[in-house]
Amino acid sequence: MYTDIEMLYNDADKLLQAKDLISDWEYIKAKYIIEEVLDEDPLNEMGHYLLAHIFDYHYGEYEKAMLHYEVAIRTRPNFYEAIAALLRLYNKCMLSGKTLELGLSVKGKPSAFSESIDLDLALAYERQLLFAEAMVIFEELKMNTTNDDLIEEVNASMRRVKKKIEKVQSKEKAIYTNFKFSDDVNIA
Repeated sequence: MYTDIEMLYNDADKLLQAKDLISDWEYIKAKYIIEEVLDEDPLNEMGHYLLAHIFDYHYGEYEKAMLHYEVAIRTRPNFYEAIAALLRLYNKCMLSGKTLELGLSVKGKPSAFSESIDLDLALAYERQLLFAEAMVIFEELKMNTTNDDLIEEVNASMRRVKKKIEKVQSKEKAIYTNFKFSDDVNIA
C-alpha cells in the first residue's frame, strides 16, 4: 500500500507523463492517465486543468472543459493559469457575464496571467456594450505591457470599440435631433 507521499509523487509523475503525451499530440493516452489520477485523487487541480485543456483545445467539448477548469479553480482559488484559460473559454462561448464575474474577482491580483485576464475582462465588457469600462482596461494594458503582439491586439480592440462608441453616439444624436413633439402635446 502506498503512503500519502508516495501517492503524491506517483500522481505527479503520471501528470508529467500526461503533459508529455499532450505535447506529442497523444491526447487519448494522456486523457486516460489523467482520469486514472483523478480516480485516485478527485480534487487534483492539475489533473482537472490538464483534462480541461484537452477538452478545450483538442476535443472542442467546451462544457466539459469549463467544468474541469472550474473544479481546478475551486480546489485552488489562486490557480491563475486555469482562471485565464477559463476566462478565454467563457468569452469564446459568449458567456460574458461569467467572464465579468470571475475576471473582476481576480482583477489587480498579481500573476503571470494578469494581462490575459485583463484582456478577456475588457472583451467581456465590450460584449456587454460597456464600452467605457472596456476602454479603461484596454488603455491600462497598452500602457503596462511590453508584449508587441498584445499591443497590436489591444490597439485593434481600441479602434473597434471607438467605432462602436461613435456609432452609438451618432444614433443618439440622430434620435435627439429628429425628435418632434406631436400636435397633441401641450408644453406650458
